[in-house]
Amino acid sequence: MYNVTVLGKTCSGKTAFCEQLSGSKFTTSYLKTIEVTPYYFPTMTIHDTPSGNRFGCNNDTLYEHTDLFLLIVNDDQTNSNIYNKIDKEWPNKEWILLLNGGGAFHMRRRWALTKDIRVFQFDMKTDNGLTPILDYIYDLSIRELSAQPPVVDLRLGWEYLDALYSSCV
Repeated sequence: MYNVTVLGKTCSGKTAFCEQLSGSKFTTSYLKTIEVTPYYFPTMTIHDTPSGNRFGCNNDTLYEHTDLFLLIVNDDQTNSNIYNKIDKEWPNKEWILLLNGGGAFHMRRRWALTKDIRVFQFDMKTDNGLTPILDYIYDLSIRELSAQPPVVDLRLGWEYLDALYSSCV
């Protein structure tokens, strides 16, 4: 199963994003996320997380098993403390930056470019842009599920090794 973890500041749209992907309609009411909430799909599990460490949860195990981090933002800044903290511990994870809103997000786009992070923009209020994001994540999950471990034939090279070791004697 492909594991996706949704991260972002308070009120960035993490839970609303997960709810819309699971078929719910947009609502203007705010839902405070107090624990990691999984959303199950046929090829992946998307984990909605509380903002920061305000509820004292330790998500290290979740982060370690995450295949893809989705960082949702609704402000334009040149840095992400969330990314910096997680990337320090797990530097080889894949990230996508999701820009929530109709703004240009020039600083966020430039920041993502320096980190080689794929960027999507959507508008939660209008439902605009969600389909390409879900399609992309789905394609990643299918690719992960279809990847087969390499088959190693232990008989390969024995003749070469036999000749190599017999010439050393």
